[in-house]
Amino acid sequence: MPKSSSDIRHFIIVAALVAIGTVAMDWLLKVALPLPLQASIQAITVDQLIGWNMTLIAFLFSLVVVFMLYAIVVFRKRGDDESEGEHFHGNVALEIVWTILPLVLVVVFAFIGVTTLAEITRADENEVVVNVTGIQWAWTFEYPGGLSLQSWCCRSASRLEWR
Repeated sequence: MPKSSSDIRHFIIVAALVAIGTVAMDWLLKVALPLPLQASIQAITVDQLIGWNMTLIAFLFSLVVVFMLYAIVVFRKRGDDESEGEHFHGNVALEIVWTILPLVLVVVFAFIGVTTLAEITRADENEVVVNVTGIQWAWTFEYPGGLSLQSWCCRSASRLEWR
C-alpha cells in the first residue's frame, strides 16, 4: 500500500488512467469493432461471454500499458542525476495476489465458458437427431427409423454443360 502522500497521488493518477484506458479500449473493442449480427438464439449468450472477455482484455491491457508508460515518464532519470535508485527486495503480498488473481480469473472464465457451452449445445426433448454425412457433390441424411436421403448439388444432368 502507498506509504506517503506522494505514493497515494501516484496511485490515484494511475488508477484514474487505468479506468480511462479501460473504458476507451472497451469502447474500441465493442463499438468501433463490433461483433457480426446475431444469426441465432445462441449468439446472444456467446456475445455476452465475448463481451466479458473483451472487458477483461481491455482492463489488463490498460493496466500494463498505463503502468509502463507512467513509470517511463514520471520516474525517468532527470538531468545530470547520477545517484542510484532505491534498492528493495520483493513484496510477498504482491506476489501472492499476482499468483492468486489470475488463477481465480481463469477458473471463473472457464466456469462461465463451460456453462455457456452446455447451455447453447443442450438439445430440447422434442428434437430429432439427424446424422448428416458430406460426400463429394452430395449430402446424406439419416433419420431415426431407418429413413435415409441423399441431396445432390447438381439436381439434373440437363443443367450441366459438359466440356
